[in-house]
Amino acid sequence: MELADAVRLLAAEDRVARIAGFAPTVCALDDPVARGIVSTAAEDLLASRASAAIRSGTTTVACRGRLLLNDRFRTMIEEDCWLRGWEFRRPRGDILDVDHDLLFAEPYRRHALALRWRPGR
Repeated sequence: MELADAVRLLAAEDRVARIAGFAPTVCALDDPVARGIVSTAAEDLLASRASAAIRSGTTTVACRGRLLLNDRFRTMIEEDCWLRGWEFRRPRGDILDVDHDLLFAEPYRRHALALRWRPGR
């Protein structure tokens, strides 16, 4: 990519979606740089999940996103979850659907008041 094109991309309002659109291509590449990018993305996702596990006390993992459609990336996530003793589940519905079994189970119920929307926020 030329520098001018990169600058335009970074200035675009939809830059996150456009850059994320490169992810399936990067996952499909078989070179050291691409593998490093994919590994780092998987590590970042798992670090976020580990933080959520510590706060919530649950070890059940459900992830969503187009990147998980890539076999290499999803396998990395599933294997790491298995090594940590976490249960990896496929999401049960659409992105806006709520998994009621998880939502109303401890510890989510315990923290529900902290998640309430407040006017002015």
